[in-house]
Amino acid sequence: MGLSIGPLDMNFVGMLLSGSLVHEASIWPTSISCILNSDIVLTQSFANAVAKINSNPKLSKAWFFSGARYDITTLPDEFDFFGNFDDAKFTDYVKNNGVLHTAGGLDYFVWNKGPRIFNGPMPPFIRGKSKFDNWIVHEAVAAGLREVIDGSQFAVAAHIAHSYVKPNNEGSVFTPMKGTFWQKDKKSNWMIYHNSHLALNYGSYTHQAGTTIHIPWKLGHCEEPSLHHMCLTKRVRLNVCPCDHSHYALKTQTDPEIYRGANIRLQTKKVLACGAIVVENKTDYAISAYATGNQSYGLPFTLEDLLPVVARNNTVLLTGGSFGYRDMMMNFVCNLRRLGIYDHLIIAAFDEQMYEFGFRM
Repeated sequence: MGLSIGPLDMNFVGMLLSGSLVHEASIWPTSISCILNSDIVLTQSFANAVAKINSNPKLSKAWFFSGARYDITTLPDEFDFFGNFDDAKFTDYVKNNGVLHTAGGLDYFVWNKGPRIFNGPMPPFIRGKSKFDNWIVHEAVAAGLREVIDGSQFAVAAHIAHSYVKPNNEGSVFTPMKGTFWQKDKKSNWMIYHNSHLALNYGSYTHQAGTTIHIPWKLGHCEEPSLHHMCLTKRVRLNVCPCDHSHYALKTQTDPEIYRGANIRLQTKKVLACGAIVVENKTDYAISAYATGNQSYGLPFTLEDLLPVVARNNTVLLTGGSFGYRDMMMNFVCNLRRLGIYDHLIIAAFDEQMYEFGFRM
């Protein structure tokens, strides 16, 4: 049996846009919708958590559920996902051998039918390139239309290290989760830069908001025995104790590390310190339409840059417009999308405002 979903929007290098996923999941004829990274392994505890939330009398309105994963570097051959899979044994293995991801790295989003998740438009975030997870959690909390719940402690979800295929099948690379790629690349990778720019220009999000410790409700283990051994509690003060995210895990990405030796200044490994704050604002992710040497984030996009990437069978669609005609331009793009040929379109921006608008979209 197959599933038929509507067209999903992508950027010109074939990366999914998060807004399409949220839209398709929201209109699907089910009582509960979910967006999940395809490399995440769920356990029965996840299903139990959703069932608990969906039937909990403490929640007076619709809900939105998210949380962090555990990172697993290796997986023993004894776990056969396609055979006689021992869920309880796998869950214990993840808890004892996995590394809890940071409070800001969220991999699943679940919500029931009801009001919209947040107010305002969904920016065209590129899926898998940071900020979408924190932005949508922050905006869901800020909107107040739903009860927002952190399930990191009880709902065990695992990410097993694997190779990553680059866009357009340009080969693959194995990258064990020993750090956070967005920290290193956020000023050099244009897609990460793009998402950071969007997050700071839509809604009320600020850097380092929208993490698990910014979420009002928490689903965790009960201090006393109860059904399924999980309890739903409400945080009175949000984002007060950063280590509230990880006190139950044996090992986390944010564990402090002590360097010994005289050459401590030469250490290059970066550590996410518990409670560390990065001060960044909109001006740190501004968009310039003018090429003044090597831009830190890999832009601007010139015709020379785009032709080899966008061309399909040595053919592109080329049009142009100014910012005042952006609505007509978007109408044109939407019709190309309907015809299935929008992925080889290049738009020449006739002014700087149009360039910035095009970058965002």
